[in-house]
Amino acid sequence: MHTTDPLDDRTRTLIERALKGDLDEATRQELADTRPTDADTAALATEAEDWGLALRAAGRADFKQELQQWEQAYQQAPAKPGKATIRKLRRRSLVGVAAAVAILLMVAVLYLMPGDNDDRYFAEVFEPYPNVVAPIVRDNTGLSRVEQAFYAYESTDYERAAALLAALPPSPEYDFYEGVALLAIGETVAAQELFDTVLASDDNQLKQPAQWYNALAALQLGEVDVARPLLQNIADAPNHLYQDQAEELLENLN
Repeated sequence: MHTTDPLDDRTRTLIERALKGDLDEATRQELADTRPTDADTAALATEAEDWGLALRAAGRADFKQELQQWEQAYQQAPAKPGKATIRKLRRRSLVGVAAAVAILLMVAVLYLMPGDNDDRYFAEVFEPYPNVVAPIVRDNTGLSRVEQAFYAYESTDYERAAALLAALPPSPEYDFYEGVALLAIGETVAAQELFDTVLASDDNQLKQPAQWYNALAALQLGEVDVARPLLQNIADAPNHLYQDQAEELLENLN
């Protein structure tokens, strides 16, 4: 049995960032490399992560209640072990079980405590901005680089779309859509940088959408104190494209 704590501070930080959608490719791989190798323990870890994804996507009270009940039942199970429980525990390392339970508890903390679950609002309101640059065509052969990028975007292959858009000549238009694509795959910080670039440009056509998605990026990171004034600016702007959505979202945040 290993004697070191399998859930060290670095792993905890990575898990927190993963649940908030703030991992780049390198840190995502780093987290994947720390997963338990024991099959039973890995299954527990996966189940805990699935709970976190479900809660972030749904944000519903019944999901939270089920998580609390599941976690309570798991903690109480060893107190009165039956034969099946004993056999199951024999197949697991105690350290591995502790790691999986710690992950589950971390999910509970992140999503059940006030102030730590604000990113659920992102999942409830996020919709990718419609493609108005290069509408999709049936025959996807012989497409230009721009058409290939937006074909991937409309096909919801956002990772490929972001990569193709990044390879195009710099423009506020391409930066904006790349930002939305990155937001869709959880590359939030990189998306924010692109939205900031758009907002600093002279392209007024995309500034209002960029303001909206920039506010959503803050919510995806759980930074409600950052998102609130951004949303308020949108709500206060006459005839803003996202004025109604911002007002409704602000009511839910309060």
